[in-house]
Amino acid sequence: MGEETSTIDSLTKYFMWHLQKRSQQQHMELINTYCGFMNNWEEEKEYLIKAQEIKDYPIKFFIKYNDGFFSKEELRIIDLNYRLAEIDFLYFRDTNFAKKLKTAYPTSQKSKRRYQTKLNLAQILIITSFIRGELFRDFIKVATKYNVAIPLILPQVDKHETGGVGIDR
Repeated sequence: MGEETSTIDSLTKYFMWHLQKRSQQQHMELINTYCGFMNNWEEEKEYLIKAQEIKDYPIKFFIKYNDGFFSKEELRIIDLNYRLAEIDFLYFRDTNFAKKLKTAYPTSQKSKRRYQTKLNLAQILIITSFIRGELFRDFIKVATKYNVAIPLILPQVDKHETGGVGIDR
């Protein structure tokens, strides 16, 4: 039981780390860690099915739970076949402040449409935020059910000299 607990503890830490760390495969790694965690319990297989749906068709998954968010016109021009890895790439590229932000992206390779379809940065951020929220809620629900402690992992903060600013001065 001790080795299994150690694995679950490690997966919990990795999940929280990927939830907060921007990287080229942030959401893919989040899904992989989520699946590793959920795979520890037979009763939680439904979450593995949900994870596969998010990985394969994140935009369709988002639309299923947010009916009416996109207008009919937007639905017509958005490529619903973007995979999570493609969205990860766009998310990382355009939230990396060293690069110029893009506003629209060509269709994914799998699209059979003849015209260019677009997905803008705001839509990417909304979709990825929703996915992170869904995964986090499920993760917390299962962790609570099995009494798994969730670690608080805060990002490292650079130390700055405040020049004496504070209550005492």
